[in-house]
Amino acid sequence: MTLYRRRLLAGAGALSAAAALVVAGVAIAQPPTGAGTNVSTCNNPVLNKTLAEWGSLRGTSPVREAVGDHRAARFAYAQKNNSVLNPSFYLPQQHVVSGEVWTFAYDVAAEQSGRARVEVDWYSTPEGDNSGYLGNVPGTWVSFAVGGWTRVASEFTVPAGAVRANVVSDHEYAATGASFRATACDYHVGSGTTTTTTTTTTTPPNDQTQAAVRLGWGAPLPSSDEFGNTGPVDPAKWSVPSGTEGGTAGCWPGHNGNGRRCAKNAAVANGIMKMTGEANGDTGWLKHRLDRQYGRWEIRSRSQNTGTSGGRYHVLHLLWPTSERWPQDGEYDWVEYTDPDAQCLSAFLHYPHPSNVSVQQEYRERCPVDMRQWHNFAFEWTPSALVGYVDGVEWFRVSGGGGPNGRQNIQTMPSGHLNIQLDNFTGDSGLRAAVFEVDWVRVYS
Repeated sequence: MTLYRRRLLAGAGALSAAAALVVAGVAIAQPPTGAGTNVSTCNNPVLNKTLAEWGSLRGTSPVREAVGDHRAARFAYAQKNNSVLNPSFYLPQQHVVSGEVWTFAYDVAAEQSGRARVEVDWYSTPEGDNSGYLGNVPGTWVSFAVGGWTRVASEFTVPAGAVRANVVSDHEYAATGASFRATACDYHVGSGTTTTTTTTTTTPPNDQTQAAVRLGWGAPLPSSDEFGNTGPVDPAKWSVPSGTEGGTAGCWPGHNGNGRRCAKNAAVANGIMKMTGEANGDTGWLKHRLDRQYGRWEIRSRSQNTGTSGGRYHVLHLLWPTSERWPQDGEYDWVEYTDPDAQCLSAFLHYPHPSNVSVQQEYRERCPVDMRQWHNFAFEWTPSALVGYVDGVEWFRVSGGGGPNGRQNIQTMPSGHLNIQLDNFTGDSGLRAAVFEVDWVRVYS
C-alpha cells in the first residue's frame, strides 16, 4: 500500500486551504510505561512477517527487529541512529467514515528520552493519489523515558468527506543519533476507553465498537441477557445440559462423545457469565431459547487458558438449526477458534445442502485479534447475506452460492438459535483448563 504524505509534498498554501476541513486530535489517557499494550484492528500491528505498511518519512531506513520485552509483539519497526532530531514514520492506513471517532495508537521504546505524537492525514479517496487530500491533524505529544514501552495515542474525529486515514508519527529528541522501536499499532473506533477487571467490564455510552450502535440496530429485544443475576443462567432465556452422564446431574456427553457438557460449568457472577473447561473434559454449553429465521446478535466475550498443558478447548458463538438437521439445514459458526489464547478469529459458515454430499462451507479468518481481551462480536443474518463484525467493523460478508450438488444459498437456513460453546475435541481427560467469559448477549430485530 503506497502512502501519500501530502503535507510533506505540498506548499504551505495547500495546507492552509485544507485546515478548515480537519478536526483537532484529542489526547487520551496513556497507560503507564511497561510491557506494552495488546493490539486491535490495525493491519500488521506486530509485524510478525514483514514491515508491510510501515515505513520511514524522515531519518534512517527502517529494519524489522525481534523483541522479547513486549506483552503482545515479538517484532518491531526500528529506526536506528537517526541523523535528524525529528525522525518520522508512517503506520498502516485505515478506512474510516465521516463523523466517526477513532483512536490511533502504537507503543514506542527508545534508547534516548524524547517525545512522540500520532498525526493523521485525511483523504477522500480510499486508495490513490494526492488529489483526495483533505488536511492534516496532529495529536498531542507524549513524553517517554529510556527503556520500557510507552503508548503514544490520540483520538480523532473523521472530517466530512474523509474515507481514509493515513496514520503517521513524529518524534523529537534533544540530540541526533536517536534509535527507537515501534510496534503494536492499535486502532479503535469509538470515543472513550473500555475498562476491564478480572470480573466486570463497562462500555462507554455511544460505543462505536458495538455494531448495533454504529449501524443503528435499535434497542435490544427482551430475549437479550446482561447477566445481572448470580448463580445459574436465567432458565427463561437459556437451556443447559439436563442428563446424568457419569452419575452427575445436569451432565450429558460432550462434543462427539468427548468428556461431558455440564450445567455446573456455566455460572453468572458480577455481571459475567463464566463457562469453564476442566482438565478432566467437563465443560459448559448454553442454548438460547429464541428460534428464528433472520436477525442480529451481538456478544461481548473473551477467553483464556488457565492450564499449562493438554488439548485445547474450542470456543464458539454459533447458530444451530432448529430442526437439528445437520448439514441439511446449515450451521453458522460466526465466531470459532481452536485455542482460548488464540490471536486470530475465524468463522465456518455451512451451506444448507443434502446429507449425501461432503460438508459445504465458507471459511473466513481475521488476524490478529487477541481473544484473551474483550471484543464485541456481531452477526447479521438477512435474506440477502450473512455478515460478521468485530468491534463494530465488518470482517466478512457471504451470500448466495446455491446450485452445486443440491446446495442452497448460504443464508437460507430455515430457522436457528444461538449456542455458546466451549467444545472438547480431545477426550475424557488431558485437557488444558480454560475459561470463556461473556459480558452480555444482545439480540436485535
